[in-house]
Amino acid sequence: MSGVRFPAVDSQAIVTVNFQNAEVALVTNPPFTPSFDGSRIFLIWYLAVTLGTGFTNLTLRVRRGSGTGGTLVNVALAATVTASQALYFSGSYADTPGAVAGQQYTLTAQGTGATGNATVNDVSMLAFAL
Repeated sequence: MSGVRFPAVDSQAIVTVNFQNAEVALVTNPPFTPSFDGSRIFLIWYLAVTLGTGFTNLTLRVRRGSGTGGTLVNVALAATVTASQALYFSGSYADTPGAVAGQQYTLTAQGTGATGNATVNDVSMLAFAL
């Protein structure tokens, strides 16, 4: 009997606890190497956040790499939010980074109109190669 092992990594380590209007990294996966050069990487993420005062929009991005400077993977759209609320977001996305070793992904956030800090209560991100 044979089987297939899909490389996967995940993290629940909060990189930035508080943020306002600048884009910040929330969670970054450890490096991993897909089994095949053309592997599709499936990403699943979750965020629980309490917004600070002044927030009118929140933009979440998935980036390749370990910070805010990596290649944008998803379409970054600003969600209309209400200040001082506790909110929950989750999502999934697929990426084909090509022949890479040590690939990482980062979930980032950026507020608009914030005058008080948002607080990340919980975050998780899973990446696995298909």
